[in-house]
Amino acid sequence: MITAATADLLLAIGSVIGFLVKAYALKDEYTVWSRKSSGLNVVTYPFTAILPFYVLGLHYTLAMSILNFLVWLGIFVFRAPDDENIYGAEDTNEENRLHNHKKRQIKPLA
Repeated sequence: MITAATADLLLAIGSVIGFLVKAYALKDEYTVWSRKSSGLNVVTYPFTAILPFYVLGLHYTLAMSILNFLVWLGIFVFRAPDDENIYGAEDTNEENRLHNHKKRQIKPLA
């Protein structure tokens, strides 16, 4: 049988995988993540992950949850589509949409 502290550490190590995936998405300038999904995580994460781990005294997992929350916040701010407003609605101005689409296109390797 493992101790609660060991279980906390193992859970936190498992959380590192999700953290690394999201941290890479935040770092990669070509990542586009809708505010409809990232915003949901930003709003709910403190109540669905951070608070429960705090109450349960799972300190390692709590630390990872705080880091994950900060990455979700970064994705919400920096990786939303250019034609999306703060609520996740698309810009209806066609000229703005075309300009932003051209800005986001990935150039093919030559």
